[in-house]
Amino acid sequence: MFAPLGLLFLFLLEGAQSFLIMLAALLHECGHLAAIRQAGASVMRVDIDVLSACIVYANERIPPKSEVCIALAGPLFNLLGALAGSLLLLGVRSTPVLLFVAANLFFAFVNLIPVRGTDGGSALFYALLQSHPPETCARVCAVAAGVARAVFALLFVLSLYATGGNISVAVLFLLLCMPRGGY
Repeated sequence: MFAPLGLLFLFLLEGAQSFLIMLAALLHECGHLAAIRQAGASVMRVDIDVLSACIVYANERIPPKSEVCIALAGPLFNLLGALAGSLLLLGVRSTPVLLFVAANLFFAFVNLIPVRGTDGGSALFYALLQSHPPETCARVCAVAAGVARAVFALLFVLSLYATGGNISVAVLFLLLCMPRGGY
């Protein structure tokens, strides 16, 4: 009940842009919730932070293959949202719809980065766990996270160079290359 009221409140205060971005984030979390239910797990709580949300569920009997599906369901729902918005754009030229498509693509691709704390990091870990011991999975994930951070650090420097020192775009790459704990 909180989410629809929160979205309405955000729409009234901030306008359609914030509402559509939050709608894309809600769509992402709905993907995870659908996959959790499909796996037969029960949701214990949803933790909402300023920049993220985390669904805590009872996963003591969920196989790694289902964990991969749960991790990838959020980005999948975002890609489906972007596809639906793109199809709508064919008939209706609208800046808010374009923003909705962009927000969905952003959430999908950022969450697929193989860094701990993202859906991509979880998917990689549980995909490897199907055939390797947890220690090996953690080491491989640490290497993948290091490579991803190095790429984003390089993009940070290149964006500063390409924009003549404009920090606005570079900050995104800087945030993406910062460690999120673990691995």
